[in-house]
Amino acid sequence: MASFGFWRRYLARYATLAAAPRFVGPRDRLHYYERAPLWRPEQGLSAFIAELVRDQQLAEEAPRVRAFLEFWAPRQALAARGSVLIEFSFTTNKPGFGMMLYGENRAMTRAFREWCRIEGIAEDLAGRSAAICATFDDADLAMVRAEFRPGDPTRTSLTSSWFFDPLRWSGGISSRLARLPPAYQDPALTARVRAIEARLMPDFFPLFLGFSRDGGATESKVYFVRYANEPPLAPEGRVSRLLDDLQMDAARLAQVRAAFLRLWEASSEPMTQVLLDVSGNTTQPPRMNLITCGTRTGAVKDALRELDDPRFDPRSVLPFERVLQTGRAKYVALRLTPAGLSPRVKLYGQACFALGS
Repeated sequence: MASFGFWRRYLARYATLAAAPRFVGPRDRLHYYERAPLWRPEQGLSAFIAELVRDQQLAEEAPRVRAFLEFWAPRQALAARGSVLIEFSFTTNKPGFGMMLYGENRAMTRAFREWCRIEGIAEDLAGRSAAICATFDDADLAMVRAEFRPGDPTRTSLTSSWFFDPLRWSGGISSRLARLPPAYQDPALTARVRAIEARLMPDFFPLFLGFSRDGGATESKVYFVRYANEPPLAPEGRVSRLLDDLQMDAARLAQVRAAFLRLWEASSEPMTQVLLDVSGNTTQPPRMNLITCGTRTGAVKDALRELDDPRFDPRSVLPFERVLQTGRAKYVALRLTPAGLSPRVKLYGQACFALGS
């Protein structure tokens, strides 16, 4: 459970951003999903998840879903208050859903090691993830996510965050990697992240750092953020320079620009997040996600429809709208590869439940 230090830092961040938003500038904001009351579905957590499992064709995965919640719900930040806040995610290319829970960095990291033993997840992931999170303060924010998909292994992630550091004074992502114990040092990865930082900063700021385990593959992921009223992806902008690394053709690049601008303009917050998967060797272009905040789901449907490609089906947004009873996504992530836009568009939304309901 979260300590007094965790909540003190949370309140300090909230007060700073509420009282002096201009001082913080493009680094951070209190966005709509922090200002508005949490949505609490009429049914309890068990009934909500049971319905979601049926809806997403996950009957065989139901025991894993229950095990994840039974383990993590008592360990997340709101447990002492009798609640659990869950961020759900849905992808448009296949059934399934993800759940992310928030908590204190030290508590979540220790619990992740235990969870890896229970699930038979490789010790290398558990140790590396814990070592990364240990470069953050004990009272920082950490997140654990599991994504369940019919017929696929569960995708598991652990991430620590600069969330409680609105001024981002605690150093960049490469500085975290440089602090790792010798057993987990990866000079090539550190150099790759440092090169990305040089291209994005100071316009973008570090947000999250973590790992995901998807089947037998481990992904190293870095997130950056910026709040600015100027439309993103200007040709001379820093993110556009990263897009050039993907070496997609002109037509696909035009699709990316048009789709992301549509989503950004349909969002309640002028936020752009950039996620890069920095796994693999330095000769490979990194997979990127471009992420918007508070985005109308109707705009997502329009963007998919305009692609005029059967892989991008506007109807794939309907499960998200139906389950979370909303026409606006907390986040929308477009995945980009050298082949252009991926059909795997991800939508995020959150709900709060009474613990044990």
